[in-house]
Amino acid sequence: MPKRNSNRLDAEIISDFLKDKSIRPFVYDVIDSTNLELKRRIQNGDIKYRLIAADKQTLGRGRLGRSFESPEGTGIYMSLLLIPDNMDNVLLITSAAAVAVCRAVRKLTAVKPLIKWVNDIYFNNRKICGILAEAVPDRNGKINIILGIGVNIIAYEDTFSEEVKDVAGALYTSKDEIRVSRNELISAVANEFMDIYANIGDREFLTDYKRFSMVIGKTVRYRDNGIWHEAQAVDIDGNGGLIVESGGEIRTLSTGEITLRLV
Repeated sequence: MPKRNSNRLDAEIISDFLKDKSIRPFVYDVIDSTNLELKRRIQNGDIKYRLIAADKQTLGRGRLGRSFESPEGTGIYMSLLLIPDNMDNVLLITSAAAVAVCRAVRKLTAVKPLIKWVNDIYFNNRKICGILAEAVPDRNGKINIILGIGVNIIAYEDTFSEEVKDVAGALYTSKDEIRVSRNELISAVANEFMDIYANIGDREFLTDYKRFSMVIGKTVRYRDNGIWHEAQAVDIDGNGGLIVESGGEIRTLSTGEITLRLV
């Protein structure tokens, strides 16, 4: 049986928890970025290890080129290599990953995280997880998808920089509260995602995406052609787009960002 109380990242323990044994994990103590490492491996023709995890990242990135702070020993920083047969459902991957993270956290802990469209995960009105999917060609031109996921498990007073400390949060604020190992959570996120990914085209996961949404029914602001607009978030469409209504006009946001007053 896996050592459930082990907090040190261990590829063997992660593998023991994984349902799909073809997803071989590889663990680093410190790395620039797990996404960058998978890119290097793809370009070198080495895709033996399809799950990369690290105890610390020095160049973690989020959407729109923003940095994702990845302090040592405080979170899970992982990237999963996907080799799609076709690209029809690629746009659903980040939404599916958000659902996978929420399902995994809810199954293993008492924490009930929520999704801020498109794919940020919040708890107690603070961002605890970032997700980034990137399309990367191999040496033969075949497109692979690298799915990067970072979850903050614990945050102390000095964990985050001044730049993000008022926004970033974590599952826990004390070591005494932690009831899940990082190895188990990494595997659970991968398991939940791969379960969704196997039948992603049926879009059934969007039921949970809506259920976990923190924006539906709320007033949001979005940017269009450089101008900020205010609208009511009313639903999620079949492609993970956010349906908003303003002044009787309905429109669907398929990309971009929204702001939401957190009170």
